[in-house]
Order: sequence, then structure tokens, then C-alpha cells
Amino acid sequence: MADNYAMKKAFTLLELTIVIVVLGILAVVIMPKLRSNKLIEASIEVLSAIRYTQHLAILDDKYRPDDINWYKRRWRIAFRQCGGEWFYTIAYDKDANNATGGTFFAIGETAIDPLSKKHFYLDQSTCNIGSDSTDRILLTKKYDITNITFSCTNQYIGFDEIGRPYNDLYSASYTPMQNDCNITFQSPEGSFIVTVAKETGYTYIAKFQ
Repeated sequence: MADNYAMKKAFTLLELTIVIVVLGILAVVIMPKLRSNKLIEASIEVLSAIRYTQHLAILDDKYRPDDINWYKRRWRIAFRQCGGEWFYTIAYDKDANNATGGTFFAIGETAIDPLSKKHFYLDQSTCNIGSDSTDRILLTKKYDITNITFSCTNQYIGFDEIGRPYNDLYSASYTPMQNDCNITFQSPEGSFIVTVAKETGYTYIAKFQ
């Protein structure tokens, strides 16, 4: 009986050792994936925000035959910095005079988040969101995005009533994008590229690295 008890006790210790080893292996495999969750969340957030902007533009045709500046009012998503931190806003230029394409939008010009019913708006005088704004827009604070670069000219993408993308909403020719626009988002955990295709405005995650 004593021998059987000793064997049973030794087997239990062996099981414990195996469990510890397996947990260690799982930690090594899983932890990098856990660390990259914010990067994945950021890519999903950006992708859904751009697609939502296109959706708004299709629903809300800004064409006005009596207004020569009507095209400047198209919906766009703009990526900006405030206090060194990145954010985005979804808005339209109500008075058609914002030649920078999205630096200073009033809260009444910004879209409302269908989930929280709050505005895609940042108070750029304080670089903070208020009670009427959604924190989804805080790319640095919420998702650790440290830098954003563009293959296209401006830091915004606009869309027309049939979903075509524009990178310049203030040119008199108001010509749709002639080339795909690649937007690279960087963080301490890596980076990803979102591509907005010319003509169609189809948006997808082109690369993780």
C-alpha cells in the first residue's frame, strides 16, 4: 500500500510539472497575440469608420444646383493631431470654407455615432472630448496609434453620392481619386495599412506588419 501511495503521489507531481510546462508554452504563444489586440481593434475601428463615412455620403447627396460650392460639403473622414495625439472625425463642411479639409469642424457638422448616439467630434481648443462626443475617435489614447502616413495628398478621404472617393474636396474640378490611397497606422506593437480603392471607394486592410 505504501508503494502504491508513493507512486500515486509521484504521478501527481509529474502531472503538475506537465501542466506548468504547458502553461508556459501557451503564455509564450498567446501573449504576443494579446499584445496586438489594440492594433487589431484599431484596424477594425478605422475600417468601419471609413465605410460609415461612405455610407453617409451615399445617403446624403450634397448636390445643390444653386450653389457653386456644393461639392465642398461632401462627407469625409479626416485624420488629425491635437496635442500630439491622433484622432479622426467624420464631418461635412457646412459653410464650404474649410480649405484645410477637416481641421476645424463644429460639432454640428460632425456625424453621430449610430452606436453611442454621440458625435465624432473633438474640441481642438482643449484636445478633449466632451459628454456629447464618442471616444472611438481617440486613436492615440484608445488604440496607441503613434503616427499616420498617407500615400495620397491630404489627410482626409471624402465620398460622393455614388460612393466614389475624393482626396481633394476643395478643387474646382472635384475629380475623384485617380490612384488608390494607402493609409499607414503605426503603434508600438506594429502597423497596418488601410487601402481605399480609386473609383469604387472599396476599403480594406491591405497589410499587417
